[in-house]
Amino acid sequence: MKRNRLLLLIVVCTLLFSGCDIKGKLVEPVDPNNGTEVMFTVPAGASTTKIATLLKEENLIKSEQGFKFLSKDLGADGKMQAGDYMLSPSMSSEAIINKLVAGDTYVETVMFTIPEGYEIRNIVDYLEGEGLIEREAFLKALAEDDFDNDFLSEVNRGYHLEGYLFPDTYEIKVGAT
Repeated sequence: MKRNRLLLLIVVCTLLFSGCDIKGKLVEPVDPNNGTEVMFTVPAGASTTKIATLLKEENLIKSEQGFKFLSKDLGADGKMQAGDYMLSPSMSSEAIINKLVAGDTYVETVMFTIPEGYEIRNIVDYLEGEGLIEREAFLKALAEDDFDNDFLSEVNRGYHLEGYLFPDTYEIKVGAT
C-alpha cells in the first residue's frame, strides 16, 4: 500500500515539475481549425456546472472540470448570463467564458433599405414583399399609433407620415413589431 502511494506521489510530482500543463490542455479549443458556429443556449439560472455539462455535450469544451476551474480562476463563477450564443469548437474555454459573462448574446436580425424617393405606398409594398409587415397593420400604425417624437405631434396623420419615413438601411430584430 505504501509502495502504491509512493509511486502515485512520484508520478504526480513528475507531471507537476516537468512543465506539463495539464490544466492548460483542458481549456484549449476542442478543434482550433473548426470555426463553424453553433447556437448554444444558457438556460436562466444555470450554474457553472450545468453550463459546463451542456458545453461538453455540444463538444464545445474539452473538459467540464477544466471549464469550472478556469471559471473560478477568472472570477466568472455565477456571472455567466442566460441567453442564446453563437459559439464554435475553435474557441478556447476562456473565450467562451468571457462571451457568456459579457452577455454577448446572438440576436437574429434582418436588414432592409428604404431607398430615397420612396413614397409610403412604395415602402409598404416593399416591406410586405419582404415579409416584414402585414400591410393593414402597418398602415393602421402609421395612421393611429402614438409615437414618442415631439415633431410628430402636429403632423396630419391622414397622410400616414408621408415624408417622415427616413430613407436608410435598417436592421431590426426578427419578429419585432
